Amino acid sequence: MQDFRLARVEIDISAIRENYRAVKRLLKPECRIIAVVKADAYGMGAGPVARVLASEGCSHFAVATVAEAVELRSQGVGGEILVLGSIPERQAAEIPRWNLCATCGDLALATTLAQAGLQAGRPARLHVKVDTGLGRIGFAPGEILSAVKAIRSMEGTEISGIYTHFATADEPNLDYARWQGERFLDVLRALEEEGIRIPLRHACNSAGILNCPEFHLDAVRCGIFLYGLPSGYAARPIGLAPVFEVKSELVAVRELPARHPVGYGLRYVTRGATRIGVIPVGFNDGFLRGTRNPEILIRGVRVPVVGSICMDQMMVDLAGVPGARKGDEAVLIGRQGGEEITALEYAGRIDSIPAQAMTLFSRRVARVYKGGEDHA
Repeated sequence: MQDFRLARVEIDISAIRENYRAVKRLLKPECRIIAVVKADAYGMGAGPVARVLASEGCSHFAVATVAEAVELRSQGVGGEILVLGSIPERQAAEIPRWNLCATCGDLALATTLAQAGLQAGRPARLHVKVDTGLGRIGFAPGEILSAVKAIRSMEGTEISGIYTHFATADEPNLDYARWQGERFLDVLRALEEEGIRIPLRHACNSAGILNCPEFHLDAVRCGIFLYGLPSGYAARPIGLAPVFEVKSELVAVRELPARHPVGYGLRYVTRGATRIGVIPVGFNDGFLRGTRNPEILIRGVRVPVVGSICMDQMMVDLAGVPGARKGDEAVLIGRQGGEEITALEYAGRIDSIPAQAMTLFSRRVARVYKGGEDHA
């Protein structure tokens, strides 16, 4: 069916491959990458991204919820899929049913997973989560030895991994991250002293991969780097290729007289005769109303967004591009001519981080895959 949508996220498949290879070069050959494709691969499309990464040799993926994991399986993605979030016990049966791997940070969930594994006729696999200082989910370090022993005694479960998560690996002061890493190593040593070695041990997120290489261990969890964006402070450079651009078009050009209001609330009024362009993108599409001094690109020129951003549209002042016409391409994030608006810049304008800027763009904005086979 013809796609009638007037805005799109253009995703460069070759850039995703390039970024995966760049991360691989930072790791020991035996260290695996667990590709984080939660939140629909940060808005890039979990199924297509996972299939591209699988073709590069990636066999481990991570999502936030059981629903995301099942959707990924339904799209034909194989390998191990780890659910990073704590799941409600009512969803435990889905773990063995879909051959998934659950994060486990409490014994009640482990017991329910064991029952689900017995009923399914195959073990419910899990990664034990250690809370070394993030304060979100997981067993406290002092609980791990008894918890792992208890889980190993449960018929119907299989511990296939153990991990922790850094709270400050993306900040210039890495003391706390390193303290967390050492706590995790202490846990692993305590287990090994009891003759227990869990197969896949991981601690580093994207920032940790770069800033805390001493904790690469058996695997790392890589998210934002795969999509070509930084993660806070970087102790050393890493070559990342931009993965996506957000584009639309001018659907109307208006000639308004002086002192004419533009948009809801009459918050903007023209000073003189003004050419106003209309872009069919609004806050429902992902361009937030609270954006500070928003700009987009028309004909390679930055033009200001004026008036309140609507649910489905925004207006721009075309004074800087007198030749602009209906149908001209509008770039919200990306490069046009000699100018570029990056996701990092947009994130700054909404007082947030690049990961949020990526995930804002709704499903009403088409995803278009370029630069190779799209695997969609």
